Amino acid sequence: MERVAEQQIVFQEGLMTIRPSPQFGYTFLALVGVACGGSEPTSAPAAQPIVVTVGDNVFSPNSTVAAVGSRVTWEWQGTLQHSVIFDNNDPGSQLQAAGTFDRTFTAAGSYTYHCEIHGTMGMTGVVTVNGSGGGAPPPPPGPYPAATGS
Repeated sequence: MERVAEQQIVFQEGLMTIRPSPQFGYTFLALVGVACGGSEPTSAPAAQPIVVTVGDNVFSPNSTVAAVGSRVTWEWQGTLQHSVIFDNNDPGSQLQAAGTFDRTFTAAGSYTYHCEIHGTMGMTGVVTVNGSGGGAPPPPPGPYPAATGS
């Protein structure tokens, strides 16, 4: 009998595992902790990859939402050279025509970026990173009042 690999399907409230069964075709196991009143699984499934395509003069999608700790991968698929340059001067990619660039976002906020060459032509994007509690990112710091002596 041919062995078929186990598949896992992730959905909002839990994890479903599909296993081939020699007696019954496929066996479906659903772990839905919240819906069934159970506890959370001890190890959560890996997050879905977040990929932004770098095409000829376009980032697709140009707006991405991620959680703190998420990794975003920019993947070049066009023929022209492009870059990912963050507007806040965080490290970005080199000018390149192929390959990938990865960044893990460790703080909530809005991270705007552009192509070094084509940014003025509208080749821009944003990654909005939400904190672990969800909701809007925190406001930027300051201005702070001057310290007073005692």
